[in-house]
Amino acid sequence: MVSPLHSLLTFLPPLSTFNSRREYSMWALELKQLLKLEGLWLYVSGEIRLPFPISMSDEEATSHRVGMLQASGLIMMAMRESLRNRFLAAKFDDPWVLWEEVERCVRESAEAG
Repeated sequence: MVSPLHSLLTFLPPLSTFNSRREYSMWALELKQLLKLEGLWLYVSGEIRLPFPISMSDEEATSHRVGMLQASGLIMMAMRESLRNRFLAAKFDDPWVLWEEVERCVRESAEAG
């Protein structure tokens, strides 16, 4: 069964390189809008991050953890497999960390290019 989140990606060409600032800018803008529509951008923007406050209920923390995994999964699936392979470490389950690292890769490629 295909997730409704995954079907959103049919409208977004996958990021295929870190070497094109223009491609990245368009990809990031479109993906950001998809994440906003799904209520997941707050995990990428860092508005909700780990560690969660102690006062948060277990149910709410679980809901946020699922949202974080959905956001990072959507970002990963929006990249070509050759790029995704760079982000297999568990730390990239945090969508804020993943987004920042993708941006860093693009910056470094632009500076080297």
